[in-house]
Amino acid sequence: MTQQPDVSHIPSQQSHTVFGSKSGWNDPPAKVTENTKPRENSVISHLKKKTVNKPTVASGFTPMQPTPGQYGAANPTQQMNGFPGFSQEQTRMMENQRVAKQAMESAAGPPPKDAIRSRLSSTSHSETETLQLSPEQEHMRTVFSSLIKNCKENPTLQAAFKRKLDDVEKRLETLYEKLKQGTLSMSVVTGLIKISQLAEQKQYQQAVEVHRQIVQSANFSQISAFMPGLKVLLQISFQLRV
Repeated sequence: MTQQPDVSHIPSQQSHTVFGSKSGWNDPPAKVTENTKPRENSVISHLKKKTVNKPTVASGFTPMQPTPGQYGAANPTQQMNGFPGFSQEQTRMMENQRVAKQAMESAAGPPPKDAIRSRLSSTSHSETETLQLSPEQEHMRTVFSSLIKNCKENPTLQAAFKRKLDDVEKRLETLYEKLKQGTLSMSVVTGLIKISQLAEQKQYQQAVEVHRQIVQSANFSQISAFMPGLKVLLQISFQLRV
């Protein structure tokens, strides 16, 4: 008896399939459709569908945002119109205060000229009052004032001389102001004290000589306001022999 060869490993025409469709072994390949597309590996499909998780932020936490000018990026508006180192709110408040102050000053107007003159006068007067004459200068003032008084009380005094003595009194007040302010040179002050000492001793001619020496040696701008009046006082006192 002849043994038949094993042909079980050879697929039959009925069992030959392409992706689940039955056809003959020599039929053209079946068209691959959506339904016949081979299924992807489940691992690859899972990796494609898996998305990258975004970083989570804790509840109630707000990311810090850089403020304008924190890292050198200055606000152009604040740099042009604001004050460096101040916030916009502080800058706006300071600007409002400046505008309000200017408006009040404009509404009030400039101070009256009389008020300015009075203020300057009171300041100058108060500064002069704080200065005092030295004892020798005070004695000199007493001597000159006594001479004026004795001349005015003399019955032989003429009216013209009386007017001259009134002018002398005003000029000597200028002398005393200069002495208080210290604007006279030491040589002039020393010469004036010498004149008063000679006049007190009724040595009027010697006093006039000292007067002449002061005029020749001193700065004329310092003494021109009172030296002519002092000479008139010495001359009248010599004529009246007071």
